[in-house]
Amino acid sequence: MFSTKCYSSSTSPYESIILVEPPMIDRHIFQANIKDRERQTAMLTKAIAAQRSIWDNRKAAFEYFVKRAPWKTWDIRIVVIHVNHGLRPLDPEHPLDSVTTKCDKRHESGGFIDFEPTFDATEQIEKVCATIPIHIIYGKKDSLVPQYSQDSLSDLSKGRKPASVSRISSGGHLVVQEDPDAVSAQILNILNRPNRDGVIPRL
Repeated sequence: MFSTKCYSSSTSPYESIILVEPPMIDRHIFQANIKDRERQTAMLTKAIAAQRSIWDNRKAAFEYFVKRAPWKTWDIRIVVIHVNHGLRPLDPEHPLDSVTTKCDKRHESGGFIDFEPTFDATEQIEKVCATIPIHIIYGKKDSLVPQYSQDSLSDLSKGRKPASVSRISSGGHLVVQEDPDAVSAQILNILNRPNRDGVIPRL
C-alpha cells in the first residue's frame, strides 16, 4: 500500500492490490488502544530477543524449528525454504558448518516498533480504493492483528472500501507460512474475478 504514494491515481501500475494479513492500523484507532498495542509490541520484541539465532548446521536448525513455535505450525515446505534461504553461514569460508539468521534481531524487532509507515499505508486505502480494487485476506485463527485494527482498514466513514475481505480458517497472522495452499487458492479466486472493465482473466 505504501508504494501507492509514488503514483497518481491515473498512472498507478497496479490493476489491483491483494493484502495478506496486513499489520496496518488507523493512527487514531492505534492511539485509542495504545496500551494494548504497547503490550503486544513489548511481548513480540522480547520474544525475538530471546530466540536462538545460531545452530551447528542447517540440519540442526531444521530440527529446532519443527519442534518450536511459531515454526512448528508452518507448512513443512516453508520450514525448508526458511532453513535454506533465511539462514547464512556464520563463517562464509565454511558454508557447511554453523549457520545464523540472515536478519539481525535488531532489524526484526524494528519492524514491530516503526508505526508511522503503517499509518501512512492505511491512509492510502481511502486515496486509491476507488480506482484500484483492494482485496484483504486475513487468517482467522489467533491473529496477531486485532479485530479493531482489521476493522479500521474497512472503515467506510474514512472512505476505506476494500473490494473484498476474506478469512482463511486454517491459519492466523502467519497464514502464508501455515497454509500456503489455502492462501494461493484465495488469491487465484480473486484474480479470476472480472476486472474493472468486466474482462474475465484467463488463468
